[in-house]
Amino acid sequence: MEIKQINKVLGSLGLKDAKCVGNTFKWSKKGGLAGAKKVVKTIENAKRVGFSVAVSETHASPGGSMVVTSTTLTKDDITVTTRCAYGNTADANDFAVYVRFSSIEL
Repeated sequence: MEIKQINKVLGSLGLKDAKCVGNTFKWSKKGGLAGAKKVVKTIENAKRVGFSVAVSETHASPGGSMVVTSTTLTKDDITVTTRCAYGNTADANDFAVYVRFSSIEL
C-alpha cells in the first residue's frame, strides 16, 4: 500500500493526526472525556467506508476502578482497533485508536 492510499484511509477515518509506528498508525488522548467522541466518530466513519465489526468487548477490573471497551473493525488488509478506558476520575481515562496496515510500503 502506498502512502497516498494510507493517507486516504486515515482521512476517511478522521485520523489525519495519527502517528506512525511501523505498520500501525496511532491516535491517543489521556484524561478527560473528549477522546471518547473521537473514538465513536472513528467507528462511525469506519462503518461508513465499508469496515465491519469483527470484535467488540467490554471488561472491568475486579475492583471496578477501570472499565475498558474495545472494538476491532476490518476491511481488506486494514484493521482498526479502538480502546476506551474509563477510571474513577476523568484524569484516569485513556482513549486510543490503532490503524494497522498488514501490507505497507513506505
